[in-house]
Amino acid sequence: MTDGAQSGVVAAGADGVAGHSLKKGGGPLRGLYNFVFKLAGGRFATPALFAVSFAESSFFPIPPDVMLMPMVLARPKRGYYY
Repeated sequence: MTDGAQSGVVAAGADGVAGHSLKKGGGPLRGLYNFVFKLAGGRFATPALFAVSFAESSFFPIPPDVMLMPMVLARPKRGYYY
């Protein structure tokens, strides 16, 4: 009865972001997606969001929303800042 799913506690996945686990396979875009999602949980998430947003406007195939959503969910008070 004390397991995390029953008590409402969300455990972090293998990538360190709560409620998400990195998926394997799916081709080259899956690797980019996992890389960007991993950046969102890191120490330099805000500068990485800037870099991904800038790169996406030119050539990067992954939209910055992949990073933005977990960052806002992790720190809702900074949502407008992001």
